[in-house]
Amino acid sequence: MKEIKLANRFIFLLLIYEVSVKLIFEFIKLNIRSMFLLQIIFMFMPIVFYFLLTKKKVFDVVKLKKISKKNICVLILLSFAIQPVMNFLAVLGEFFANDQNRMQDILNIILESNLLTAIFLFALIPAVLEEIIFRGIFFFGYRKTNPITKAIFINSLTFAALHLNFQQFFYAFVMGWIFCLIDFSLDSIIPSMILHFIFNATQVSKVYLSARAFGIDRFKNLYNVRNIILKSYSVSTFLISFLISLFFFPISMYLLNTLVKNFKIKSQSVTNNYAYTEAKQIFTLPLIFYLAICFLFMR
Repeated sequence: MKEIKLANRFIFLLLIYEVSVKLIFEFIKLNIRSMFLLQIIFMFMPIVFYFLLTKKKVFDVVKLKKISKKNICVLILLSFAIQPVMNFLAVLGEFFANDQNRMQDILNIILESNLLTAIFLFALIPAVLEEIIFRGIFFFGYRKTNPITKAIFINSLTFAALHLNFQQFFYAFVMGWIFCLIDFSLDSIIPSMILHFIFNATQVSKVYLSARAFGIDRFKNLYNVRNIILKSYSVSTFLISFLISLFFFPISMYLLNTLVKNFKIKSQSVTNNYAYTEAKQIFTLPLIFYLAICFLFMR
């Protein structure tokens, strides 16, 4: 219970910190340097403060257990197989989204930089730091929760909510669930870092290479037209994306099951060793305030 309270306080303070930092950066033009600075201030500094203040050992909280070559291969295959499913959820989210300016800013930064810099900024840094925060620090507080699926749900929800963007919320929730399942099963956050990195790097590369193929100015126009089409022809767009994802969904589930086949055994072990965790023990005031603020400001 003590660890859950600490985890909830941490995630709430992280949100307040993020909002404060973003308010400051509203007055700064986003470019490659400012985006790098934003990533470090927003994600790296809270990690440092957490370990300095709690005096916890880094590798007790952030599990970096080595994984097999076979599992790495399965992770790589899963990261590609699951993308059409996540793209469908992103299309679903775009029906609710109302924050195209933010996505346009990110697009501009990707197109202004070279491919390696874009992957470093939007794939490598988030994959490492976000996983340390959510599947490391935050999930550490919930590892003794019974049933463990309750902890996975809370972790996925908080991860998705912190994006403050409906376009990313749905697929971020599912990805968060997958990350937790894999990490809990393999007792390491390295798998989710790999999956997170490949997923983001593929998306960034797709945008970057498409822009180079079409020409940057033409690609920006096509991107704006795409947003109009998504709003105007939502049903057809939704159905096409759904049919594509339907094909890749069973493949993704097979690969995921290969990685988490020992999940039920570990989950049962948690059930035997720890008392049932009631909802009131999980939904402390900091977590309630965190979720309320996130959904209030989500666009």
